[in-house]
Amino acid sequence: MSTFSIFATLAAVPLWVMSARASVVTAGYNNPTDVPVSATSYTATGNTLDLTLHHAPATGTNLTVVDNTGMGFITGQFSNLAQGQVVDLSYNGIHYPFVANYYGGTGNDLVLVWPYQKLVTWGRNFNGQLGNNNLTDSSVPVPVTQSGVLAGKTVVSVAAGGGHCLALCSDGTLAAWGQNGYGQLGNNKLTESHLPVLVKQNGWLAGKTVVAIAAGDNNSLALCSDGTVAAWGYNGPTNSQEPLLVAQSGALFDKTVVSVAAGNPFSLALCSDGTLVAWGDNSKGQLGDNTLIDRRDPVAVTQNGVLADKKVVSISAGYYYSLALCSDGTVAAWGMNDHGQFGDGTTNSSNVPVMVMQGGVLADKKVVSMVAGYYYSLALCADGTLAAWGMDDHGQLGNNSLTESHLPVLVKQDGVLSNKTVVSIASAFYHSVARCSDGAVATWGSNVYGQLGTNNNADSKVPVLVTQSGVLADKWVGSVAADGYSCLVLAAAPNTNDLSNLVLSSGTLSPVFHSTTHSYTVGVPNATPSITMTPTVTDVTSTVTVNGTIVTSGSVSPFIPLAVGTNTIPIVVTPQQSVAPTTYTLTIIRAGNYDAWKAISFATDAQRNDPAISGEMAMPAHDSITNLMKYALALPPLADGSGGTPSASKQGGYLTLTYRQNKSATDITFTVLAGSSLDSSNWNAATTMVSQIDEGDYWRVTMRDNVLLEQNPQRFMCLRVTRE
Repeated sequence: MSTFSIFATLAAVPLWVMSARASVVTAGYNNPTDVPVSATSYTATGNTLDLTLHHAPATGTNLTVVDNTGMGFITGQFSNLAQGQVVDLSYNGIHYPFVANYYGGTGNDLVLVWPYQKLVTWGRNFNGQLGNNNLTDSSVPVPVTQSGVLAGKTVVSVAAGGGHCLALCSDGTLAAWGQNGYGQLGNNKLTESHLPVLVKQNGWLAGKTVVAIAAGDNNSLALCSDGTVAAWGYNGPTNSQEPLLVAQSGALFDKTVVSVAAGNPFSLALCSDGTLVAWGDNSKGQLGDNTLIDRRDPVAVTQNGVLADKKVVSISAGYYYSLALCSDGTVAAWGMNDHGQFGDGTTNSSNVPVMVMQGGVLADKKVVSMVAGYYYSLALCADGTLAAWGMDDHGQLGNNSLTESHLPVLVKQDGVLSNKTVVSIASAFYHSVARCSDGAVATWGSNVYGQLGTNNNADSKVPVLVTQSGVLADKWVGSVAADGYSCLVLAAAPNTNDLSNLVLSSGTLSPVFHSTTHSYTVGVPNATPSITMTPTVTDVTSTVTVNGTIVTSGSVSPFIPLAVGTNTIPIVVTPQQSVAPTTYTLTIIRAGNYDAWKAISFATDAQRNDPAISGEMAMPAHDSITNLMKYALALPPLADGSGGTPSASKQGGYLTLTYRQNKSATDITFTVLAGSSLDSSNWNAATTMVSQIDEGDYWRVTMRDNVLLEQNPQRFMCLRVTRE
C-alpha cells in the first residue's frame, strides 16, 4: 500500500468580468403572444438580436420578433440572424429550436417558426397530388413523403392548385408534386410526379430568395424577396416547364410586389404601394382593367372606382374572378359573377371592381380574410364568424342548404365549430376548409373523393371535423390549402428531436436516462474492453448515429472499443427538419490502475522501467509532488503540477479543501483530513462534501472541515491518497 499527503493553504484569487454590446434588440418571451417590435416599416441591418425564452412553448408555437404592419418587407437582416437560420432557445433545461423566417406572419414579419412541420393531405389522388407515391384516394389524412427532396427541410408555407401542390422551405427552395401536363411543377418536365420534386431555381430564379408561393389550376407563382415574381406552367400557346420572370415593365415598372395569387387562368399581384396588377386570360373581366382583352404582360387593375381611397391588404384569385380585401374590412370583386360569387346581390359580371354587400350578415362586421373558390367565396370576420356566397350545389357555403346565394350567408358554427375560434380559411372546387386556433380543421361541401377527411365519402352541408387520429394525432395544424378535390395542411409535431430510450450493454447511466438530459457518466469494470448501445428515437423519421456510425432506431450499435480511463461517446439525433441535431454525450470510464496510467504517461520503455522516473514515490518534474499524487489528481507526471494541487478556502465559517479526483484512478482511496496542529497523526477525516463538479477527466471536489473556524481559528487540512 502506498500513501502520500499534500497540504494546502488559504489564498485569494481575483476575478474580472467584462461585457459590452451595442444596437441590441432584446426579445424575451414570457408567453407566445409577446411581440418585441411592431412598426410600419423596419430596418434590421446593423442590429443584433438577444432572444430569451421564459415559458414552455406549446406544439406549433411561432414567435413573432418583428410585426411589420406596413406593406413592404423588412430591410436587411439582423447581424446574428439569417433567413432560415436555426435558433436554439431553452427553458427549464429543455431545448426548443426555431427557424427564422423574415417573410412569415402576414408575409413580411420576422417570425421564429416551429420547425417540426409535417405535410399532411387527403382527398383525390388521380395525379399523385397527395405526394405519397401512389394514386389511391384517401378519405383520411395521410403524410406527404418528405424523405426525398424535402429531407432536412423546414416547410414554411404550402399552396395547392387544380391538381398539383407546392411547398416553400425556409432555405428558399421549392418542391412540387402532382399534375404536370403544362409544366406546373417547374422541374423542366411534363410528367406528373407522385412524390415531391425540386422546382428548378438555377435559371431566372438563380440568386433570388423565394418568400411566397401560389398555385393556380395549371400554373404556379413564386414571389421573391426583391419584389419580383416568377411564373411557370400554363401560358396559352407558350407554356413553360421552369420558372420565368414576370415582365417588370408596364404596370410593374418600378414596383415591388408583396403578395401574389394564382387563379384560373390568370394571375394577380399586390404591390407595396397598394396598387393591384393582373395578367393572363381576361375573357370574363377578371383582370379588372375595364376590358375583356387577354394580357400577356401585367396591367393595372382599375382602382379609381369603388377602391378609390381604400387600401388593399390582401388578394385572392378564383375561377375567372378576383377578390380584394381592404384595410377597413370591406371586400371588392370583379370578373365572372354567374353564380353570385361577388356577393352584391346580382349575377352581373364586371370588368372593374364592385363591392361585396356589407349589409345583412356582414353588417357591422370586419372581414379579415377571404378566398375566391370555384364560383363561390368565403370570408372570415374579426369576430370569428364565417360568411360565404355563390354556388352551393354541394353544400360548400356551409349554411345547411344547397341553394346558391347572391348575398353573404353565415356558415353554421353551432355544431363542431361551437366554442372554437377559426383563424384561417381555404376553398377549392366544391369544398371549404377552416383552421381553428386549437389546431383542429373543419371542412364542408363535396366529399366524393374523401376531401372532407372524415373517413367517408358523404357530402356535408355544415362543417365537420377532419379525422385527427392517425397521422394527425398529437399534431397542431398551422396552415391549410385546398386544391380541386383535396386538402393539404402543414401540421406541427411535438418537439421530438431526441431519444426516447437508451440501453447499454454494460454499466449504468448516471443520472437515470431522460430524453431532455443530454450528458451522462457511466462506469464499467476494467474487464470491459468494449460496449454497445441501443438508442431509440422519439420521431421515427429522425436518424441516429452512435460514435459516428448510423444505427437503426431500436437496434444494437456495433461494439465500441473502450480505452482504460475516460471515453467520450457522442450519440447524435438528426431530425428530418432543418434544425440543429441533438447530441447526447456519454462519458464512459473504464476502470484502470496506476500501471495503466504509467504506460500512457511515460513515452519510452526506459522511463517506464526506471523507478526513479516512473515509480509511485518518484518526482520526475522536481516539483515535490509524487507520481502517485499526480496520478490521483489527473496531472501529467513530467510537467510542473503545482498549479493543480489542492487549495483551501473559507466557506460558511468552515475551512474547506478543493482538489482534483481522477475519474479513472479506481485503485485510489481519497481521504481528506483536518486538525488543529501540524501533527497529522491526531487528525480526523472531513466527511462533508460541499460540491463535486465534472471537469472531464476528473471531478473537482470540495470537502468541508467538521469544526467551525470561530471555535478553533487554527485549522489545517490535507488530502491523503492511498493505493491498494
